[in-house]
Amino acid sequence: MLVAVCCFAVYSLLSRRFMKQYNLSPLMVTAYTFLICVIISFPFFLWEKPSAYLASTSASGWLSILYMSVFASVLGYLIQMVAIQRIGAPRTAIFVNLVPIFTIIQSVTILGESVTLFKLIGAAIVISGVYLTTRPKAKSKYASSSKSSSKSIA
Repeated sequence: MLVAVCCFAVYSLLSRRFMKQYNLSPLMVTAYTFLICVIISFPFFLWEKPSAYLASTSASGWLSILYMSVFASVLGYLIQMVAIQRIGAPRTAIFVNLVPIFTIIQSVTILGESVTLFKLIGAAIVISGVYLTTRPKAKSKYASSSKSSSKSIA
């Protein structure tokens, strides 16, 4: 899990650098990202012997796959790339933490799942973390401490 988090952080930081360096739009970065993922994943797809289950997949199954591909993946990453381009990777990462909150909301409204104590505790922790990192006092305190430390070094 830690390796995945580190890889995602590197991806976010490099995405912004590539958008600036090569004058790429967020759409192009997203397209290249998904193209690379398809190329890397394709051998594993073939290894699973897809002919055994592809033919038996229903039309609603294919529509579900299409929906997840477009809305949950491509659109989500595209919005994230726009955010990275506009506000930077560190600030975007703060708000990516809200994804589980929206997942809870959608699971209750769409799937009719119940809200458990663990979900509420997790949501409270995430919201607290986002609040603590984005509140004005935290920003000014960080800015003043960095100014005072730079004065003491000089």
